Amino acid sequence: MKVDEPLAARLGFDRATIAKAVQEALSGTTVGTLMYEGRERDIVVRTPGAARTADKIGEIMLPVTPQQTAEAQKAAADALQAKAEAKAAEAKTKAENELNSQINTATKQRAELAGQIGALNRQLAELSAAPIVPEDPLSPDEEAVLKAQAERAEQLAALQGAIEGAQSGVAAADEQIKALRQSRSDAAAQQAEADAAEAEQKAAAEVTGTAIPLAAIATVEEELTAPTITRAEGERQVTLTVTPEKGGLAAAGRAIDKAIADTDLPAGVTFLQGGASAQQDEAFSQLGLAMLAAIVLVLLVMVATFRNFRGPLVLLISIPFAATGAILGLLLTGTPMGLPALIGLLMLIGIVVTNAIVLMDLVNRLRGAGASLDEAVEHGTRLRLRPILMTAAATVFALVPMSLGLTGGGVFISKPLAIVVIGGLVSSTLLTLVLVPVLYTLVERSRERRIAKRAARRARREERRAASAETSTDIFEVTSEKP
Repeated sequence: MKVDEPLAARLGFDRATIAKAVQEALSGTTVGTLMYEGRERDIVVRTPGAARTADKIGEIMLPVTPQQTAEAQKAAADALQAKAEAKAAEAKTKAENELNSQINTATKQRAELAGQIGALNRQLAELSAAPIVPEDPLSPDEEAVLKAQAERAEQLAALQGAIEGAQSGVAAADEQIKALRQSRSDAAAQQAEADAAEAEQKAAAEVTGTAIPLAAIATVEEELTAPTITRAEGERQVTLTVTPEKGGLAAAGRAIDKAIADTDLPAGVTFLQGGASAQQDEAFSQLGLAMLAAIVLVLLVMVATFRNFRGPLVLLISIPFAATGAILGLLLTGTPMGLPALIGLLMLIGIVVTNAIVLMDLVNRLRGAGASLDEAVEHGTRLRLRPILMTAAATVFALVPMSLGLTGGGVFISKPLAIVVIGGLVSSTLLTLVLVPVLYTLVERSRERRIAKRAARRARREERRAASAETSTDIFEVTSEKP
């Protein structure tokens, strides 16, 4: 994450704040504990949908900082001030327009009144300038009538003036009522505007900043880098972990070896395979040495028993055939060759030789009693056939439950071991009853032929020695008769 430092500083963010926000989004924050299923577990609050990709990390919302809140409040206050200024300018413009309108109306009314006054003045001048010419004298009755009409006209004019005055008072009262109502409306509107302005100011003071995503202040990219640096004996090392499928450890090891062989490592870079695969290889090596040691010990015991090397070497022939049966058993059951299987092979070294020792011991005793080689082998094999088969069958059937995986939690150890022992015991038993007598017969016959040849050569040497002795006596006798 490459942070835009100036922008982040202006908004109030630092590296620690950003790192904490990303960590809480991905790993969560422990807010408490609870007991669940008998265990105390942490309560973790985590952002839903947060994935460890560049795009998703860039979408993580950062917390609002005091600087963001201050900027938001300042922007709100500036907006209110601008609104108030705009409203004041609008009111000023409206007042000026109303004043101009009133001035224009008053000017027009003044012009109209001036015109009316001029007309009245002209009429008055005309009336004043006109002479009063008396007409024919009127009778007393006509004068009384005219006087009554004049008085009545004055009364009507007075009434009309009173009516007009009353109407003017009503109109003035209406104007006053209208003005009071307008004042009340204006006061209510001003109070509402004041309340609204106060609410806006309060809301502006409570404004908070808006959360922004991480991508707004930082560039998130995916790069290949070492999350940790470890050293061993002063050298940097990197651990690559491979988790093989069940039973696929050997195949995974072979694939790794092939990948290593096909990879050109840079200068100074070495590869060392460890873990379960290396432990398995080491265990295989140790078990291989243990098998060789077991074979040597078995050979020494048989040599000490039979007092020769011929019989023990013949008996050791059954061991490879036991391994053949064990491997066939693993192939038929699809069981991988592992440490339990090697332990089973180690056990077979001592088990499969037992039957051959029992058979050969009886054959040797029969031959010591005076039986011929063929008679001893035939009779001994026939006598030991049943015990050998019974012993092998008892062992095989005893291991059948283990080979079927009926031993519970130790199936991964007991099953391969039982399969190896069963397969090796079956093949070695069958071949012991056939191959060991044949090989024993061939070896003993070859030995007897060698013994016969040595006896014949010894006899011939004795004959030649006797013949040479007689020739020497004749020569002595001849030479002794000379003078």
